[in-house]
Amino acid sequence: MKVRKTLKFYCLVLSIIGGTFLAPLAFALSSLTTLHVKDYVEVSRGGVYLSDIINPASIPSDWVDHFSSIYIGEAPQVGEVKYVQVELLRSYLKKIVEGNGQSFDRVEVIIPSEIVVTRKSTNIPKEEIEQAFRDYVIKHISWNSENIEIKNIKLSGLPVVPVGERVIKVTSESQELTGGNVTLNFQITVDGRPVQSFNVTGLVDLYDNVFHVVKDITRGSILQPQDIVIKRAKVTDDPKGYAKRELDALGKKVLKDFSAGEPLRLSYLDNPVVINKGDIVKLVVSKPGLVLTAKGEAKSDGRIGDRVKVMNISSKRIIQGWVKDKETVIVAE
Repeated sequence: MKVRKTLKFYCLVLSIIGGTFLAPLAFALSSLTTLHVKDYVEVSRGGVYLSDIINPASIPSDWVDHFSSIYIGEAPQVGEVKYVQVELLRSYLKKIVEGNGQSFDRVEVIIPSEIVVTRKSTNIPKEEIEQAFRDYVIKHISWNSENIEIKNIKLSGLPVVPVGERVIKVTSESQELTGGNVTLNFQITVDGRPVQSFNVTGLVDLYDNVFHVVKDITRGSILQPQDIVIKRAKVTDDPKGYAKRELDALGKKVLKDFSAGEPLRLSYLDNPVVINKGDIVKLVVSKPGLVLTAKGEAKSDGRIGDRVKVMNISSKRIIQGWVKDKETVIVAE
């Protein structure tokens, strides 16, 4: 329902006495015999021009062009109504006609007792809002877009905005988006003017390739290669909390019972010491086209993935490497 404001709609240019619009034209316009003003005007831009309120069928085309260049005021907002002051309009039209060297009294002028001006409006399609939501999330989340699923996008009703050149600006209070329930702010401008702001929510699910157990695993077991397989899973609740590398899972002790097919959470995996200080281990040095091995003595305890110091038994040289398993240290060359 449109709100009828008491604020009158003034012909702003009426105060420009002797101004540009009232000066004689450089060329004469066609003879004017009729001039009919509309009683109801629906504009589709931010300003109202004289041509908007004149019935174009009642005047020659060159007069239509001339009236199209004369600005008379700002258009109302969606849902508002403004009015043209009839007596001022009649006086202004008389000056324009006579300024063209024609007699206003010889023109059939029809001006209604009330001239209502409203703003043409439109609903923003739901699809446009949903696409803007998806585009923002994909651009601002640090996650592979192929592993994102966006659904349940919701807002309270479809926004009604003025017709015009529409721009949607989307922002978020969070500096970095994560998965789960996401709320974004939409700011709508039409023809460069802000017209509406509202929030849109949606569910952002994240997926990744993580390790799962292939069989039931009891608490306290040490995970072996045959116990695990990597598969795609939803990790929205804790994107960084699942085992994604062999290093995250192999040789780890499980701290709870796992059922077959269950993804491995890092919080339920313990990384026990597999090499103790003094243990004899195999040193492996990999070079392009060549793999060298030697015996070494661990100089510190180590878990899988740890960097440890090892003495080469043959050379007595202390070197560093990372623990691959309970028997092997990969030398960093």
